Amino acid sequence: MGQCGNLQGSPAILSVAILQPCLRAEQLLITVDTHTGMLQCHVPQYDPPLIPDLNNVLNGDHSRLPVLIGELRYLKCCKCICVISKINVFLRCC
Repeated sequence: MGQCGNLQGSPAILSVAILQPCLRAEQLLITVDTHTGMLQCHVPQYDPPLIPDLNNVLNGDHSRLPVLIGELRYLKCCKCICVISKINVFLRCC
């Protein structure tokens, strides 16, 4: 069984790799809001539209979590494909 995440820091941050390989800036970071006690998540490199839904699921019914993680993976793959396409276009122009 593979590693699911990495817990470190103070306040504690759970780092979850969405894809493999995954840069730290591309990981889903989950922490606890010290004022409310609610779980919060974000992806440092960009702000996917799923973050509010993920925050709600982390603090409520966890049954939708695998579906939302799958959607986050899909969005990340689409973003990677878009970047690769732009690089290919740039290289052809040079």
